[in-house]
Amino acid sequence: MKRIGLPSRLAVFWPIIALNIILLGLTWLSTTAPETSILWKITSYFNLAYELNIAVWIVGLFLVLSSLLAFEVFRTSPTSTRYAWLCLAIVFVLLSWDEIGSFHERIGDQGWAAYVPIAVGLGVPCAYAIITLWRSAETRRSALLIILGFGLLASVVFQEFLESQGLGLMIGNGLRTVIEEGSELFAILLFLIALTPHLKRPSGLRGPSSLVPSLRTFRGLLIPIAVGACLHLALIPTTLSYTDIGQRGDPGVWYPSAMFFVLALWSVAAMLQRNRYAYRLLALAALVSSVAAMYLLSEPLNARLIWLNPVAHGALLCVFALLYIRIYGFGPRRNGFLLLFLLALTWLNAINNMEATRYVTLGGFALILTTTCFIRIPAGIPMVTETRVEANRSIPTSSVNV
Repeated sequence: MKRIGLPSRLAVFWPIIALNIILLGLTWLSTTAPETSILWKITSYFNLAYELNIAVWIVGLFLVLSSLLAFEVFRTSPTSTRYAWLCLAIVFVLLSWDEIGSFHERIGDQGWAAYVPIAVGLGVPCAYAIITLWRSAETRRSALLIILGFGLLASVVFQEFLESQGLGLMIGNGLRTVIEEGSELFAILLFLIALTPHLKRPSGLRGPSSLVPSLRTFRGLLIPIAVGACLHLALIPTTLSYTDIGQRGDPGVWYPSAMFFVLALWSVAAMLQRNRYAYRLLALAALVSSVAAMYLLSEPLNARLIWLNPVAHGALLCVFALLYIRIYGFGPRRNGFLLLFLLALTWLNAINNMEATRYVTLGGFALILTTTCFIRIPAGIPMVTETRVEANRSIPTSSVNV
């Protein structure tokens, strides 16, 4: 095990930088193109200024990734700094939820004074984390990057204030949008850069795969995932009361979308240890499900397609059941219970197209599947993060099947 050095960090972040540039370019095209054009219809799915689309999903889940990595550092850091990383992990999760749920925009409707409790609630743990990390010479550079990142996020609020006063129009709507959304993307990039020096990875693991959390990290997520499920259920009535979903985000989308994304990362982590096609398929299905959750939980665009949500929902759950049984086998009794629970959810969703039911069933399934996978590590996968080559070297020659 060794920490990720500077050359490796550059290899990690070039793909993320390229993706950010592409998103900003598509945002500019979507903002400047006529809304009746085909170009606008295509690029609107990737416009960072819109809500509940693929671009917002990417930004929100980059923050989830930042939270997971901060949580991993919390579990492996010395006592003097570990709780600072935990505070950052919690803040990143809240920022991700706000990105997809548009919480601060709705609070802003009550006036700028309504931001004060939010600023205090986020500012106290951020200040504690930054001060704690600054005191240690080993984490001081990361503290500086985190300060710059939060400074960029704070500038977004100032830019929104200028926009509300009509001052942002002086530089053009397209450029203003790119600057505002680019500030968020660059802030998240700084967070990830600040975290990577403190991640311990095997020497054979390079590139973006080094950003995948270790399997031990996922097992430590059981309590946070359960707490998140309780909050998800508690917030469903509030979510259903919003009449501006579409123009703004949907807080009820975040939990199932984030859980499917975490499951995709778990599948990749398992695949790095034991390369099986089932893990690849599970990662792909979970990633697609993560972004599809926004559309499965939204109202159909056409009343004649009202059957589409339950059918797509049921097919999605069946895919996960088959992949889970393929990985773990059908032998244990709880696998049979999982499949029966899945079929019950599918049947319930098919006969009842209520929006509240979809929130409960999709969120509940994400909870059951992720916790079941994280509790039981598949056979043949070591609990430490090591490459397959290093794992094979640690096995005596007599025990290797030829």
